[in-house]
Amino acid sequence: MEQLIERKITTKTGAEGSKYDPHHFTETKITEVFTGTKKIITVHYGLSVWINFKIDQNEIRITPNDFLTKELTYDKESKRIYHERINSYEEAEKDMFKFLDKILGYSFDNLLKASEKIPKCKCGSKKQESFSGLVGEHVICCKKCGSIIWSEPITEAMIA
Repeated sequence: MEQLIERKITTKTGAEGSKYDPHHFTETKITEVFTGTKKIITVHYGLSVWINFKIDQNEIRITPNDFLTKELTYDKESKRIYHERINSYEEAEKDMFKFLDKILGYSFDNLLKASEKIPKCKCGSKKQESFSGLVGEHVICCKKCGSIIWSEPITEAMIA
């Protein structure tokens, strides 16, 4: 079984679209390094919604369109065969994120909620840097003053 060596989560926000009608976007990048495998998953939520998976050298981008279920339908009156969408775009988007959870092995929403709970530094700086300590341990430090803002508790399993 592969063991997690390092996990980094970065979030970028900005504007996309024309400069006359800009739209907000959020892009979350998860980098996970295992013994033998490196996964980089980027989730883009803005004008378009997509997830980019890069596992070692294999890369694929998926969109909710990949999860739209279509059904062949035959119309007797017009004698035509056509594709009919049987789920909504919103349902397809939910299915896409369920697929992401399956790939990650945990809930993406819970990961975002946990990262939002990380406290800010006492010096007032919002710039943070994450490090891996012992195997499985994760530490977040302030880039400005270097103090430890948050760390996972060390368990016997991390040391053994």
